[in-house]
Amino acid sequence: MPRLRKVVREHFVDMVFKLVALKGRVKGSIALLDGSNILRDAGLGQGTIGGWLRRKSDGVLCGFSNNHVIALANTAPNGAPLFRGGVRIGNLSEIVTLCAPPTPNTADFAVFTIAPGHVHRWCNTIPNGTSPARAGLPVTKIGFATGTTNGVLCNVEGGIRVQLAGRDFLFDGIFAVHGNFADNGDSGALVRSAGNGAAVAIQFAHATGSDYSYVFPLQGNTQLAPVWNKYDWLN
Repeated sequence: MPRLRKVVREHFVDMVFKLVALKGRVKGSIALLDGSNILRDAGLGQGTIGGWLRRKSDGVLCGFSNNHVIALANTAPNGAPLFRGGVRIGNLSEIVTLCAPPTPNTADFAVFTIAPGHVHRWCNTIPNGTSPARAGLPVTKIGFATGTTNGVLCNVEGGIRVQLAGRDFLFDGIFAVHGNFADNGDSGALVRSAGNGAAVAIQFAHATGSDYSYVFPLQGNTQLAPVWNKYDWLN
């Protein structure tokens, strides 16, 4: 504390300040926001925290992102630590397993438990429930790479092949957003209806060399449902 007081006096000489020792705080604790970054390990890429959930079975506080972001496309074990800015913020808890080709996927999703001491909150408000994704729907998202952006959902004809964590996967039943909606680092961001704030999809890929981003729907998603239905939105 004396050393910190000296630094403050040197650099904030014209400001009134008071140093308060907080007890019971975990060292390195940080405020966690949806739209902030998360990574499995240094040098392995990073994505976005999509939001906050509460596990129905035991009330445990959780966050979510993409499987390929925090589980490295099925390869990380449950309990693997997750980081933001060098600080452990949680542990991998559950994934929707990505299927290898030729089986198509409709979701790229994983859940993590929040480490003790960290404070979570929504950037804006808790989502206004969920609603179906449909072509022509105006949407918005908050991602780590590009911040808040807006776009319009459009249909994707047939399946697509995307590379996630260095491996190819097929996806079907998804939607695209045209324009500067997302980029590398936005994977995992929650996509909401721009009209009523309902959650409709999750960002998971950006087409290299084009201006299309890909999102998978939350409602009517049979691959996602067995895991998604275990959780409620967390205030």
